[in-house]
Amino acid sequence: MKKIYYLLLGLMLVSSTALVSCSDDDDSDISSSSSSFVGRWTYNNTAFVFNSDKTGYHTIDLMSHGLGISKSSFTWEKSDMYLFLDWDGSGDHIKGEMIYLYMLEDGILTIYYEDGERMGIYRKQSGSK
Repeated sequence: MKKIYYLLLGLMLVSSTALVSCSDDDDSDISSSSSSFVGRWTYNNTAFVFNSDKTGYHTIDLMSHGLGISKSSFTWEKSDMYLFLDWDGSGDHIKGEMIYLYMLEDGILTIYYEDGERMGIYRKQSGSK
């Protein structure tokens, strides 16, 4: 029984060591990840614009309802899975910081409210940096 235990322990140790990456290009992905966020992202009648200076805005086109376009400005930061938007109180957003979850994959930005409800699936506009 002890032989099986040590064999399993050894296999777990070897497999966990094999899964760890020590590549130098891992760091470059982290530093360039903010640049992949910069640009205009659209979903239905809404858009997010993330600027390289960490400012941005969100628009909602309500023209079909005769209400015009609402534009809310913010500053932004992000981590591996959280997006922090500090709204300035303009447009339809209350002033203050909001935390969102996000996934960015293949030019598609999916944003979730903090409670896990999906806000939208945004596609990066071509020609947008």
